[in-house]
Amino acid sequence: RLAHALAGLDALVDEGPRFDPQTCTRTFTLACSDNQELADVPRIAARFAEQLPRATLHVTSVEYLQTTGGLAAGKVDAALGPTFVRGPGIKQQVL
Repeated sequence: RLAHALAGLDALVDEGPRFDPQTCTRTFTLACSDNQELADVPRIAARFAEQLPRATLHVTSVEYLQTTGGLAAGKVDAALGPTFVRGPGIKQQVL
């Protein structure tokens, strides 16, 4: 029974829309410090343009991230910086 239920759940998840980076047209927002904007964003933006040619990358400040609750509120998709932002639904990964 459990295997059957899990298979049904897998089928539901698989029915959702697939992410296609080549046709994606959404805007992704990245928050980072001024230093990272100068040091890291050019490489990130170049790779972003290669992988998501129709999407837009918007870069914003860490201050915006903090004042709006950006990650938790869904206003920011990703942030670069020290591990100072913590909260429900926020995942961190060392790069």
